Amino acid sequence: MAFSAENLLFIASTSPVSIIRHSKPTNSNIDTTLLPKPSSLFPLSQQRAILRTNKRCSALSQSPTHPEYIPNRIPNENYVRVVDTTLRDGEQAAGASMTRLEKLAIAHQLAKLRVDVIEAGFPASSKYDSETVKRIAKEVGSRVDECGYVPVISAYCRCVRSDVDAAWESVKDATRPRLCIFISTSEIHMKYKLNKTADQVLELAKESVRYARSLGAQDITFVCEDAGRSEKEFLYRIYGEAIKAGATTLTFTDTVGYNFPSEVEQFVKDLKANVIGIENAILSMHCHNDFGLANANTIAGAYAGARQVEVTINGIGERAGNASLEEFVMAVKTRGKDILGGLHTGINTKHIIATSKMVEEYSGLSVQPHKAIVGANIFSHASGIHQDGVLKNKSTYEIILAEDIGYVHSNDDGIVLGKHSGRHALKSRLLQLGHDLDEKKFHEVFEHFKSLAETKKSLTNEDLESLVYQQITYLLQGRVQTTAYIVETFRSYNKMGDNRLLLFKTPNKMTADPTPMESEADLNKPVVESSVERDVPNNESGEMLDSNNGTELIENEVNGILEPYVGMEFDSEEAVKEYYDAYATRVGFRIRVGNFHRSNRDGSINSRKFLCNKEGFRNNKKSKRGEVRRSREETREGCKAMIMARKEKSGKWVVTKLEIRHCHPMWISRGKKVTIPAPSQDEKDKKIRELSAELYRANQQLAECRKTLEMVLKELKGMKAKCSYARMRFLVPADAILFHTGADIGVSIGIG
Repeated sequence: MAFSAENLLFIASTSPVSIIRHSKPTNSNIDTTLLPKPSSLFPLSQQRAILRTNKRCSALSQSPTHPEYIPNRIPNENYVRVVDTTLRDGEQAAGASMTRLEKLAIAHQLAKLRVDVIEAGFPASSKYDSETVKRIAKEVGSRVDECGYVPVISAYCRCVRSDVDAAWESVKDATRPRLCIFISTSEIHMKYKLNKTADQVLELAKESVRYARSLGAQDITFVCEDAGRSEKEFLYRIYGEAIKAGATTLTFTDTVGYNFPSEVEQFVKDLKANVIGIENAILSMHCHNDFGLANANTIAGAYAGARQVEVTINGIGERAGNASLEEFVMAVKTRGKDILGGLHTGINTKHIIATSKMVEEYSGLSVQPHKAIVGANIFSHASGIHQDGVLKNKSTYEIILAEDIGYVHSNDDGIVLGKHSGRHALKSRLLQLGHDLDEKKFHEVFEHFKSLAETKKSLTNEDLESLVYQQITYLLQGRVQTTAYIVETFRSYNKMGDNRLLLFKTPNKMTADPTPMESEADLNKPVVESSVERDVPNNESGEMLDSNNGTELIENEVNGILEPYVGMEFDSEEAVKEYYDAYATRVGFRIRVGNFHRSNRDGSINSRKFLCNKEGFRNNKKSKRGEVRRSREETREGCKAMIMARKEKSGKWVVTKLEIRHCHPMWISRGKKVTIPAPSQDEKDKKIRELSAELYRANQQLAECRKTLEMVLKELKGMKAKCSYARMRFLVPADAILFHTGADIGVSIGIG
């Protein structure tokens, strides 16, 4: 049966299915049950836009490992789609915040792993997240490989129009964009979190899915949050209405890990039997691990008929985490044929270890040694009986092959990598570890490998992994050439509170310390000199990033904002406050209003201090007996950063004293637009103020650099007197390499 152009346009604008795969489509690719009445057609201009999107999405050659992608059905009934939500739900794990470039690198690795869908983030949560998702959609979601594979890029959003708008704007440039719309459906969530009735929730769900369709979204996942504790009858209703509104996938979530596998299996069977239109949508599983049953529940759901699973690398996520991608995939790969009815996925399992290591490195969440599939002990045997069995036949105690997940036993090829190793040996080992780098990336890694090899007798696989992940991030960022480095000791704000020696990379300007050294020639006696230029990452926005392991100082232009200096003039006290507040927001701290002085003549305020909000230390209130009434978490760090302004006879408020340095990491202002109020400008004094500011900054630079050098020399002298440097800590191996260049002044270290 052939279709006219009008019929084709009608179907493309209303059906969730991407049907335009050939120039003459047939009705075998069309789910006619989903076609609404002609009165529900979208405007003609929007229909044409949707038609163009469908043409782009469907004109792809088919990947041999993945069945034809149709949003609301899977041609192969035993194929299970894998949605990786590491970048969204995984990042919600406490302490797992990742930078934009780390997320981008992980997205590229997930594409190498060949996941079906990458849930890239929650765009409405911040401008930062929105830009990250957009970049992933453009760079990863638009790259079709030679086999025709391209991942679906999904964005998470609430049943709120502004959320849906932000999500669609972020993913619409992907070859296969998807929206994931969620709302709570359990009685406890609706009553206490949403403060809405079931009928109100139902209307919100329908309206949001319809609105997403009106924007042009053809692939929509509808999620019932806390479905595992929701009334089944209500789930039947809301899922059915979501399908009618245009949802192509329905997600069952065990949000708090409450359910058992037998319950999940029955839930899925009941949904497939009672939800109207369920045959025109895919059922998905999203399980949490609060009882340690996330993977078991996910497998139970897939066995009962769900054909999509939502998982994370290493199982990271809220509280106890999510179902683990590697555990689910390898369970299905190993037992799918004989016990799960032939279930299978399209995951390239040889990249599992490399992906796990990357997520571990970037998230800062260590994988426990006995973690299934990717733990360090997974192929280790301590018992003599076990060792004897494995030596005779590995399958006696190993149920999966190490090679299947890209695992490489340390030096099992007999090659020890060190300073005499060549390019071929390194490339061979990297391939074993799952890193097939192009020439540019490999050259960069090799150069850093040779430098690191000078400090160690041999390099482990962990050393190589760290070099690769670091270099991938550098290449994604774009880089700034620099030869100037300052060594500083500062306290790492982690739970252990230990001291770390860091090499702060110092381009021309930086946020936390706006007094960098311009060049080594400007200093009387350099502390650390490097004859080799090193590439330093340059964040796109030039911001200072606050990471889990410490503070990365990156070039910062302060977004064009004039830095404070002695002599700045303002029209009023309020203008000073507005300026300093806006400056603080851009730089990465908050302010408090400090002490003031009054005029003896009329009692008006003629002087005021504005402080960093981490100034001083909190004193816990004590009872009459001397006991602390309520112990509060310490939020102040004794920071001395401040600005002081005094009212002159002219009526102007002039900055008379300031301190720029902070003693704590800074945060990033995400998505907040700030207008900096301009200080008053008298033309005849403008040049004087500019010269005064320049002189002040120059003096500050000189004073701070000398202070830093004195501190470093004192620190190094004290360290040299100690017996060993084996316990020194660095954030990344490259920083240790740079510190090693201090050997010309009598300092040398080893990396433990």
